[in-house]
Amino acid sequence: MKRGLLIIGVLLGATACGDPEPEMPTNAKTMPMLQERYQRRSLTTWRSLAGALPVEERAARMWALSVLEWDKAPSVDLLLAGLDDPAPSVRLAAVIAVGRLAPRSPRAAERLVELFSAPEEPIRRHARLAVGKLGPAAADPLRAALKAERVSVRWAAVFAFRDMGLAGRSAVEDLARLATEDPNARVRRQALFSLARLGEPGIAASVRLWRKATSVQRAELAAALALAGPAVVQPMAALLTDEDEDLAARAAGVLADFGPQALPVLEALLAALRRKGPVRFNAAEALLRMGPQALERVKPLTESADEGLAAIADYILDTAAGR
Repeated sequence: MKRGLLIIGVLLGATACGDPEPEMPTNAKTMPMLQERYQRRSLTTWRSLAGALPVEERAARMWALSVLEWDKAPSVDLLLAGLDDPAPSVRLAAVIAVGRLAPRSPRAAERLVELFSAPEEPIRRHARLAVGKLGPAAADPLRAALKAERVSVRWAAVFAFRDMGLAGRSAVEDLARLATEDPNARVRRQALFSLARLGEPGIAASVRLWRKATSVQRAELAAALALAGPAVVQPMAALLTDEDEDLAARAAGVLADFGPQALPVLEALLAALRRKGPVRFNAAEALLRMGPQALERVKPLTESADEGLAAIADYILDTAAGR
């Protein structure tokens, strides 16, 4: 069982050094033994394995729990017991188990948020990765953490919302406020990225912020929206005709990042080619990345009486052909 403790120790050390987020090593030589040992036990037997066990045994139990299918796994109280364990190796394994099994437990969410202040960096990191997977159960504890005095706690809560999608929509206004008013630049920036990933309400709030943002903030919002998924395509297309030329150009730039996924707004991008300045050039880049269907629609524009439009159409086709 000491080998199980060694693996947990390696995980603690590797994460603390800033390496990429580790996955649970389900192919480790000890895992088949641990799964066999615990998978065959009833819930009653699982619960009887209390805190009097050695640390390595408690850590191994949480480790095994994290790789079980949810319909075979013990109830949430075992996860909570692991999250409250005094040993860091056990708490880390329990946090990872919660992230993998994602029980819809408000108490588990509350405990993970409390662990944002844990002294061990790997536990803090995995707590913020795990809590966003708990769905609506995590929304209220995370919203409360957005008001924390400690910058690290506010940032962790903001970060966790990035994985919640519509389950985090209750925090849209909170994140919009933090994106512009938080005294810490790191919190403000993360709020922009998390806000854009909260579905339609978050995207709409991001666009409202975009209109009054500084040039630097507009660049950050563009990057955030480009990572928010195809749900942003239609809202960006609606901005292509905006009177604010910089905003329209940035919207076209966001659409360029979606390649063929932006085909539903092909007509809007073709129309944007008729605008002068950066809107036209960013729309051209978006059309270039959309593939053959878009290029076929560009070909007739090379015969346009508008010399600027014909020139940008030639540029698109020549670039696509590698000329």
